[in-house]
Amino acid sequence: MIGKVSNFPFGGRMTTVYGRSFECWVSTAKEGILEPLSTMLLEALEGPSGPYRRPCAKIIYTQSLSSADRLNMHEFIVRVMDQEGEAGAEFGDIVAGICDDFRKRGVAAEAMHLV
Repeated sequence: MIGKVSNFPFGGRMTTVYGRSFECWVSTAKEGILEPLSTMLLEALEGPSGPYRRPCAKIIYTQSLSSADRLNMHEFIVRVMDQEGEAGAEFGDIVAGICDDFRKRGVAAEAMHLV
């Protein structure tokens, strides 16, 4: 299920996604004032000192993608996370699949996943 969507200055966006077995955030923002948008995927976990967000993937898009294209990729990631999560897929498998797909299609200059 897609939860809260927040828009931020300079084109940033964060979306909460609730799957059957996970909760995560898809965050697309600039890394610096003159940098283009990139996307991070963060998983919600419970630790000894309370809940926290674990960075799980980072996608740096190719230079040819416009800001609008990068936000479209954000929405694509959210839809995939939602559909696959509702189908019961594991968080790590979904993230790895998105990163692999973006690399194969040439959308990502770099797509790193830690799960």
